[in-house]
Amino acid sequence: MSMKDEDLYSEIAKIASELYEKSGRIEGRDLENWLEAEKIVKSKYRGEERREYERHPFKKVIRYSPFYLSEKSFKISHEGIIVDISKKGLGMITDIPLEKGSILFFDPDIVLNDSIAIVSTVKWASEVEKDLYRVGLKIYTKELFTADY
Repeated sequence: MSMKDEDLYSEIAKIASELYEKSGRIEGRDLENWLEAEKIVKSKYRGEERREYERHPFKKVIRYSPFYLSEKSFKISHEGIIVDISKKGLGMITDIPLEKGSILFFDPDIVLNDSIAIVSTVKWASEVEKDLYRVGLKIYTKELFTADY
């Protein structure tokens, strides 16, 4: 049984809400509840993962700028929290609604092992609660170390 992303995120949102209720409605734990709910749902469907690369927890606050063709400048900077990472992607929580296909530039670039993530595209986005979004990003990198000539 394979789930669509919308169904998966609906299930995660439901469990995150239940965690909120069970913890006595403690404010300010939205991200922790969401990440715990993700773990619960992922363990339920572990054998059905459709991703090409395995995800690993990775917490880091980043700054990014969406690129809009209609805008003359893309210097608007926003913050997001990277919550997981794979060889070709990042999972991010942000308070900005992003659309599938949007292009994001990182400021500063994100150093990942032996490469630098300089730009990404939004593969999917889902509102996890009012004004809080979970976003899947495909990252494009350049090598940090180049071959000797």
